[in-house]
Amino acid sequence: MCLLSDGGWVIEGKELNIIKNDIFRVKYYKMKDAYDILFKSYKKETFFKDGLEAIIYVEDSKINNFWNETKEKIRDGGEFFIRGFGRDENGTKAFIILYKELFPKATILKDPSNNFKPTQIISKLKGLDKNIKADTDSLVKIQNYQVSHLFGKTKNPLLFTAPWNIAFIPKYLDPFTGHETRGQYSIEFKKIFNESNMKRFKKYIADYDNIVLKDIKPNFSKALDKTKKELISFNFDQKKINEFEKAALEQLDGISKSILK
Repeated sequence: MCLLSDGGWVIEGKELNIIKNDIFRVKYYKMKDAYDILFKSYKKETFFKDGLEAIIYVEDSKINNFWNETKEKIRDGGEFFIRGFGRDENGTKAFIILYKELFPKATILKDPSNNFKPTQIISKLKGLDKNIKADTDSLVKIQNYQVSHLFGKTKNPLLFTAPWNIAFIPKYLDPFTGHETRGQYSIEFKKIFNESNMKRFKKYIADYDNIVLKDIKPNFSKALDKTKKELISFNFDQKKINEFEKAALEQLDGISKSILK
């Protein structure tokens, strides 16, 4: 079952619209899915297995060193990047104000392209680059892959560039992993994909969740209140403040479980 953009649902060729008072209206229609054709020639289970195996992850030894340095920098001072929030700079500014309260010694900046730093980091750690312009022995050119975040939280300075949260993913998997994709095949693959990533990076997820519990949660409410007061002085209306508060909770909360809510 998948949600339609108009608020209805599709269940195996049936469109289910929710009306007032929980009354349902069902529309029946024929469904033609392009992936039905693909999986006639390429067995679905094999495609999913091969797709997972084609994802390029950073080795654990390199992740461990980078992650330990990240935790030290957020505490003792260092430069961090986040993806922009909202359609203007004000949304990103709100996150930067919040992080000044939560991580006072760190410098938080907006990523210049919204994916530049993660791409730069994984390219260096893996020795792979999409934009090699000259012969080099230190890098191998890679194409038809995209740098994606496995657990999202791209406005979170700890996780935006964490090597355990990014990977080179084959572009042919985008229809199965993208946020805007829908359909039963996408639902099936995302389940397998997410379970695989949770298992692979279990120790780092547990470590991050512990940081949220011990270091972020005790200070979060106070930092958020201070940020909201400052946003009012920047002429943020209540709707924008509410949107920011919701996003902040989502971005900083635990991965395996909700800690802040």
